[in-house]
Amino acid sequence: MGEQLINEAGHAAGIATIALRYFNVVGAGAPSLADGRPGGLLHSVLTARRDGVPVTVHGRTHPTPDGSAVRDFVHASDVAAAHVAAVSRLSSGWQGSAVYNVGTGRGTSVVDMIARTADVTGGRVASVDGPAREGDPACAVADPALIARELGWRARRGLDESIATAWAAMESSPRSRLVGV
Repeated sequence: MGEQLINEAGHAAGIATIALRYFNVVGAGAPSLADGRPGGLLHSVLTARRDGVPVTVHGRTHPTPDGSAVRDFVHASDVAAAHVAAVSRLSSGWQGSAVYNVGTGRGTSVVDMIARTADVTGGRVASVDGPAREGDPACAVADPALIARELGWRARRGLDESIATAWAAMESSPRSRLVGV
């Protein structure tokens, strides 16, 4: 609905509009840009790793290879680059309206995220199975073909880099220094 409203308002005002649909934004461009908000799978997994507590895997009965939900994780710096590409198009004199998916086009399961986080951070991440969340889709992965074709944008950072930058940011946060992690 928001995308439709933007399109209609832009059309009525005679201005071009672009809406960006972010998938799961992870990682940090610099430690000072850490995402300290609770929520989000990677933040939960890194917090579990740091604190030595298990992270809950919500549902293991999805029709995916390991039964856990699959998501598309895109690095925050790549999202910033998508904004630059969108602004460049808008400032070029282009007229119209567009909506772009901002993601990698690759899915990672919850179970794989936990394993990769353990590998990247060099420590165990325990998990426990929990109930599936109502309405949680089995798979949500971006199709970034349109943004690649029209804006020349594509995600450049991989999941391991996203995990590593988020971990470095978490380790340098005041909370981590207080608990000695």
